[in-house]
Amino acid sequence: MPKITIIELYNHSEVLLNLIRLFSETNYELLIISTTQNDKELAGINEWEKVDNKILNKEQQSFKEFFKYFNPILKETDLLIVLTATSHYHLWSNIVKPFNSLLLIHNANTYLNDDFQHIQIIDKNFYDSFLNFLRWGRSLIKNEKYAKKEMLGSFKKITFLADSITNFVLNSEVFFNDKIYKTLPNTYILTNFPKPENDCINIVIPGTITENGKDYRMVYSAFEKCIVKFNKQVKLTLLGKPRKQIGSQIVDDFKKLQNDIFTIEFFNESIPRIQFEEKLLKADFLILPIDIIHSFGIYQEQFGFTNFSGTINDAIYGLKPTLISKLYPIDNYPNIFKTYDGSVEFETILLDWVNNSSYKNIENQLNEKLVIEYSFENQVNNLNKFISDLI
Repeated sequence: MPKITIIELYNHSEVLLNLIRLFSETNYELLIISTTQNDKELAGINEWEKVDNKILNKEQQSFKEFFKYFNPILKETDLLIVLTATSHYHLWSNIVKPFNSLLLIHNANTYLNDDFQHIQIIDKNFYDSFLNFLRWGRSLIKNEKYAKKEMLGSFKKITFLADSITNFVLNSEVFFNDKIYKTLPNTYILTNFPKPENDCINIVIPGTITENGKDYRMVYSAFEKCIVKFNKQVKLTLLGKPRKQIGSQIVDDFKKLQNDIFTIEFFNESIPRIQFEEKLLKADFLILPIDIIHSFGIYQEQFGFTNFSGTINDAIYGLKPTLISKLYPIDNYPNIFKTYDGSVEFETILLDWVNNSSYKNIENQLNEKLVIEYSFENQVNNLNKFISDLI
């Protein structure tokens, strides 16, 4: 039985879980190397608890010490999959060199393109601009450009989470174009998601609450105008942790809109995945306020083209009707998405979906071919093909 080792030592627990769920229906032997923080976030989820072979890095243990510990264990692995590598590039280089290895890249500009046009030093305020300047200086001192290239050169293949990113990168001038492999199966429909049964319209905005790459201000403005026109009870769940002071301010602003017809639910800390999915199940529809351009450190990324928004997966899991900017590439996904072009159209659709329950029309318009393509069973088959071509 081929042995697959998956390493996730950062904060992409949802990507790790998605893969484990798919692998649970295959015949591969799995070894998971992750962190106690990810273990905490995934606690109680059946597929995670069933993984027998786990090695977890404690929060107080340094990467270097942990690398020394698990490196000898990898000798018999047939394929090493690294889901995130955003630091310690030299260490990663030394670890993966002897192995058949695959790296998942979340931010293509950051890793595969050093064109200065993708770097942003001047930010929204002096403090963030100063931090960016320090990051840029540190990257020059540590020669991170060279370290990243050395690490990328050590991996046999590179993959992404969406075809739109794979195709965009393949048609761009980037490093290691010859290493790019097909898209990693990670998006699928879970058919056990129940339908909401209540008189209140439950709207969910999943993901971290931030102004970086998300237009919460537009959403707030729309609700501020539309609440007085709602003809039924509405509950808005901000299903994510606020990031920094600006995230907390966004939550506080929404709280001030509450009245007899409109309430909000919010969280101050990271949400365990089992609770996250329970809340997601209760949504009548989702809002994904994705702002295409966002920052990753000093680099600028484009959602859907050089970077993937995990909230797309959240929508597809339960085939939830979803409002999203027309700028995000959604052509190859199940047609649960209703696009809006600016704030005025967003307000119009929001009011229609609440007052007339028009979001229910999405279910009658689903493209059956795409639903089958993103079915869990089909994605398991795709994963089997994906892996068999590598080992």
